[in-house]
Amino acid sequence: MSNNVDAIWAEMKEEAKSASQRAQRIGQASDGSLPVFRRKREKKPQRAKELSFWTNGGTAAEGSTDRFLYEEFTTDKESENRAIDNHRADTVVALTDWLRTSVPLVLRAAEEAKSYSEVAPPGQGLPRATELDKQLREKLLSRFKDSIAPDLADAALEFLLRPLVRLSLNPDTFARDTSRLAACEVLKNLLSSCGDAHFVTALPYVVPHIVIRLNCGDLDGVAGVPEKTRPSPEQKPQQMAHADGRELCEEVREQIADLIICLLGRVSGKPTVLVQSIDEIVSLVRGLMLDDFGKIKLIGCEACEVLCDAHAPLLLHFGEAMARSASSCLTHNHMQVRIAGLRAVTACLKTTTWKHSFDIIAHLTAWSDPNQVSSAISSHQYEHPRCQ
Repeated sequence: MSNNVDAIWAEMKEEAKSASQRAQRIGQASDGSLPVFRRKREKKPQRAKELSFWTNGGTAAEGSTDRFLYEEFTTDKESENRAIDNHRADTVVALTDWLRTSVPLVLRAAEEAKSYSEVAPPGQGLPRATELDKQLREKLLSRFKDSIAPDLADAALEFLLRPLVRLSLNPDTFARDTSRLAACEVLKNLLSSCGDAHFVTALPYVVPHIVIRLNCGDLDGVAGVPEKTRPSPEQKPQQMAHADGRELCEEVREQIADLIICLLGRVSGKPTVLVQSIDEIVSLVRGLMLDDFGKIKLIGCEACEVLCDAHAPLLLHFGEAMARSASSCLTHNHMQVRIAGLRAVTACLKTTTWKHSFDIIAHLTAWSDPNQVSSAISSHQYEHPRCQ
């Protein structure tokens, strides 16, 4: 037992002695200001800044020794791509600089005199209007034809909202139809791509101008008329034909209808945003369904379905009026319009109580087809024996 203890003790002494000797060697080799187990690392030699710039895909400075290597191995295609990357147009700063040159063009198109648009003498006003219209379409429509990033749409709305509304929705403008079409399309793309904060601020400004442009403020003609002297629902107008102050071009009205669909899609699920302009939006939907153009009627029925499905609780007192406007599509010549009208009336039934639903059923009864008798029966002369 004692022999084992002595052997273990001797082994421990040897380990302690070797550890102390190793520590002394490390202390002698290291700097006195550094810890014992920390060695000073040597820095790797850095390559030249210009050469490292070139090997990493950058551009060496002009006039440097490594510039000829960069020019030797790079191609014109790569130079063009790198120049495009260095001056990217999809940044807010670049877009702002671009918009500063575009806003005057929109204002010029909106303020174009009538003498240069339609009744200009040959060779004077028409070329100027055509050139301005071409510039507007090439500069704006090509830039904002597709959806863009929300931050870029917000920056564009800051500059273009009022000029575009003035060009496309102002009744006093003498701009050409193609310019108004381009302005409506650009406005729709920007409103569909912008952020919620900018959309909430832009909606109360855009909707009243659309109401004025489509002349949907007083569809029933009862503004200022006492309640007792107002006509019954069956005596109210059922179609908007040649309304004063309304947009005359059917293509522009169709583009405005697409803009309304875009607005309804953005306010879907946001009742607090819709309630601020609910009267104007309902009037717009009714005006589209009362239009005399078949495509606009289809868009109006679609807008009615979207509005009723998304905000049925808010339309309790508007269901009967919208159903009466939608029932005007039931006697249209096109089958698609009649089907869309039935779908719109069905959507309006979801928004009302039983009392208002009864009024909607009464409108459907009034719009039913008249009784028809076969021509063979009507032409047959029936003679009763007593009449001889």
